[in-house]
Amino acid sequence: MKLIEVIEKIDDLDDEATIWVKVDEELNTSTRAVVAAEDESGLNPIFCGVKYSYLLEVFIAKEIIETIPEATTSQKVDRIIKYAINDA
Repeated sequence: MKLIEVIEKIDDLDDEATIWVKVDEELNTSTRAVVAAEDESGLNPIFCGVKYSYLLEVFIAKEIIETIPEATTSQKVDRIIKYAINDA
């Protein structure tokens, strides 16, 4: 799944889940992403042989999106990435 697809479905996601992105991939709308609970081990998860790293909790992404209701999905992804890099 791409990050933009995660954001398109954000309202259907569990607030307690975490958004993970593929390690060593540039952050943009096409970045591979998964949504899953955070592991208590604190290690980056591996799904289908691909290593992922933490981006943001779903509830935080939802809060960010609420502040920009008129934005396109691409703009929402860009804002979430900016927040994850600079403020998380």
